[in-house]
Amino acid sequence: MRNSKKYIYLFFLRSFSVLLMLGFNFYLIKNLADEAIGLFYLTMTMSYIGNAFVFVGCDLFIQRKLVYLQDDFSIHQESFFKFIFATSVIGILLITLFSSLFFISIQPSSIDVVLGIASCCFLSLSVYYGNLIKNLFQLANKQYKASFFQIFDACLKFSVFIYIFHTLQPDEKKVQVSILTYSVILVIVSLSFMLAAFKNNVEHKWRIDTIGQVTSRILPIGFSGVLNWVQLQGYRPYLAAIQAQKELGIVSYMTSLASTATASVLSVINQIAIPKIYQSSGEYIHFHLKVILFVSLIISVCSIPAGYLFFLMANKLSYTAYLYILPIGVLQEAVNAVIGAYTHVFNVRDNKLSVFVECSGLGSAVVIFSLLYDYMFGSDKVLLVCLAILVSQLTVCGYVIYKASKGYKCHVTRV
Repeated sequence: MRNSKKYIYLFFLRSFSVLLMLGFNFYLIKNLADEAIGLFYLTMTMSYIGNAFVFVGCDLFIQRKLVYLQDDFSIHQESFFKFIFATSVIGILLITLFSSLFFISIQPSSIDVVLGIASCCFLSLSVYYGNLIKNLFQLANKQYKASFFQIFDACLKFSVFIYIFHTLQPDEKKVQVSILTYSVILVIVSLSFMLAAFKNNVEHKWRIDTIGQVTSRILPIGFSGVLNWVQLQGYRPYLAAIQAQKELGIVSYMTSLASTATASVLSVINQIAIPKIYQSSGEYIHFHLKVILFVSLIISVCSIPAGYLFFLMANKLSYTAYLYILPIGVLQEAVNAVIGAYTHVFNVRDNKLSVFVECSGLGSAVVIFSLLYDYMFGSDKVLLVCLAILVSQLTVCGYVIYKASKGYKCHVTRV
């Protein structure tokens, strides 16, 4: 009975967070042209380089090191923050390198280039720190705090964007100044929150014996993350480079709207499932996959009528021609949830994480082939990108489940 009340409470907290995110998306589409929406998602895509190659793997590494948080919720703060600082510097250097090369080629002025690079760097850090806080709370079975932090994140983003949208012109400046302001505030709050939330345990040192032990866990996830970036977001810089900003805005907005709503629902399930996956040494995955499938099917069925009502209220009926993208966005996020779940399984069982490099490589190959086809022969860009996402996600999901069912296990040194 107690657990039922807990899950209901978490559901309502997450539902409130969903409403905030949907409200933000509604505000975005009401106040920006398609091209400016494209710039918003392009900035998010370029910022994800650091998350993909460094930060996601670091997050998993930290979770595995700090399983004892379930008992005393304490860490050795000095060692912990040294690790956070070192990994942040590496990620920022990568983001600066890639984003500067890209923004120099598409932005008309040096101010826009600097603004774009700064937005990408701080946005990536805010995602890293925010996810780290939420995952550590989930690992420590403090799901309420994880949910409250998500609500705070959504409120902060909504508030900053509303304020800046009413004080700046033109749309392009609004987008990147809003992203930069929101990200800087969230980085500061996240660091302060980590200092205040976790007790300092001076007896337990954060020991990393060798660099090889760290890289053996982080690099496979990093390479997998970069390939996953190519698979799911690689079309964005491609469309920007060929001056197809309108198509970029449409596809990005529709898939993100559906995936955001789906992720919001699935995150409640993940908050419950992640501790159980670690506690059961991965055995809980079988039930967790059934729940993901059931919930995703319901969201897919509801997405089209809900999407029509959403765009009707936003006075953007031109978007109703692309309602078929919404179920694809739901599927995209459902597969991401499956991959994320298996990442925890492989992580806790000491399995070789390079399996995720293999599956992401297959998915990215499908997308690269599709974009090459468009470049050489031309096509309906919106439809082609959607089909590429759909086929690549099904390929990735099938490959991971196949490997898991074959007992894909290979011992690596424990960290």
